[in-house]
Amino acid sequence: MNNIAYVRKPSPHLGDGLVTHIERTEVDVDRAVEQWHNYCDALVRCGWSLVEAPAVDEHPDGVFIEDAAVMFGELAVITRPGAPERRGETTGLADV
Repeated sequence: MNNIAYVRKPSPHLGDGLVTHIERTEVDVDRAVEQWHNYCDALVRCGWSLVEAPAVDEHPDGVFIEDAAVMFGELAVITRPGAPERRGETTGLADV
């Protein structure tokens, strides 16, 4: 069985993401991108294949791809995010 991880690069606007239950803190986008690369490298080292979803730079929370698509075996369910600001994050996922 081949494990597949769907990933999406952090937006340059990551620090503008939605915050609802905690106080907003500054986000170091360069560090977030570095951490994302390390995360992807770790997945590959553990035997996972990566599929990179198209970037959605205009959506700060787009990196959280698990909120936009849920996998059940070979079936992908594209969600409809509750926050209107996040609905564009599903763009391009059906093509991946």
